[in-house]
Amino acid sequence: FSFGSQISPFFAPWEDVGNCLKHLLLHRIASHQTDKSIILTSRDIDLFIATAPSFQESDLEKLRMKVHARVNTGYYLLRCHYDKLGKKLVFGYHSSHTDAHKFHMFHTLQEISLLDDDWRLVSCIVLKNLARILHCLQDYAVPLVWSSSRKLSAVHQSNGACCIQKIYENETICRTLNSTVTNMIYIYRTIENAKVPHTDRLVSMVENKEGGRICRFTPVGRSYLPLNLKELLDALICVSEALVAMHALGIMHRDIRWANVFHNTSRNDNIRNLQPEPELLTSSHEWTLFDFEFAALVPQTAFEAHTLTPGNHAPEMVNTEDHEVHSEHGLPVDIWGLGYLLQHSYVDVPASHASELQKLRNDCLNKIPIDRPAAAHCLEVFLALKEKPPSTEKDMLV
Repeated sequence: FSFGSQISPFFAPWEDVGNCLKHLLLHRIASHQTDKSIILTSRDIDLFIATAPSFQESDLEKLRMKVHARVNTGYYLLRCHYDKLGKKLVFGYHSSHTDAHKFHMFHTLQEISLLDDDWRLVSCIVLKNLARILHCLQDYAVPLVWSSSRKLSAVHQSNGACCIQKIYENETICRTLNSTVTNMIYIYRTIENAKVPHTDRLVSMVENKEGGRICRFTPVGRSYLPLNLKELLDALICVSEALVAMHALGIMHRDIRWANVFHNTSRNDNIRNLQPEPELLTSSHEWTLFDFEFAALVPQTAFEAHTLTPGNHAPEMVNTEDHEVHSEHGLPVDIWGLGYLLQHSYVDVPASHASELQKLRNDCLNKIPIDRPAAAHCLEVFLALKEKPPSTEKDMLV
């Protein structure tokens, strides 16, 4: 979306609108941002939003080449410019779906005369409708995949299904956590055989010529913070159900954060059929816990204090001078992870639910591992809160 030019008297408000759209979209769907534009990556198209007045056609060609190097896909460039001669605002687009030789042709969507008394209101309505269209892309977004990454990418299988491909050049994934590719494969096979719900699956693994391994995972969803109480409880229920099954096997994830939880684009449980039905996209209650690279069987020894990011992991996972020294850690680290999800959800919670969620969060974040609740108890609380009618008063989890 290109917002006017520096010489346009309307540049400032359009820039503000552009920033608002940019922040909305960056928090809702996968994107790749530059100083001049944003690429919104989805299953079927890439949408370019030009955020700088200096955005040129040559910039678009570079973006097109970058995207086409990743996957053969369509794309659009939405524009809004000020026609000084005609004294009007013009909304329109360029599209790759037209003849390649006619790409530079501008397709007008709507013109708004600045001579009309209601031009500001009409402009706001048009921008709102465009924002609603862009908002729909969130249900098709592919998270955490950038076209510039060779080790992490979105690819299609022979049946057309989309999956995440990771290339591991070495056996060791992380020396700090003693995590290896072999152990990760074992964990994935174990949870698949046990039919652990709400977790991603390792669908293929092959060795490349360099001696590394190429692994593919499904399903593909979108990773973002829950937007409301419903999404928050749906996500926590799914993660808790996964932990109940995993902990029965003696498996702990050890890295539960919102970055490792995504919202499924479909309720289809068949991981080999990832073509979602449109009517199911917005009604999916399914959230998936993924990335089991650091998962392990219990118990595991603690690590040195400088090896893990402070505040991102349960305290017993590290040995520090100002805390009780722990020689090992086990299943309670995942319960701490549930508390971490609650602590970093930033959702406006109805007053009817706030106190119970705050209490459970504090219980999960207890520094003493044995005093934390079990995954089954957390699940019971979340299910009860889901059935509880919300009040109109809102509160923040503090």
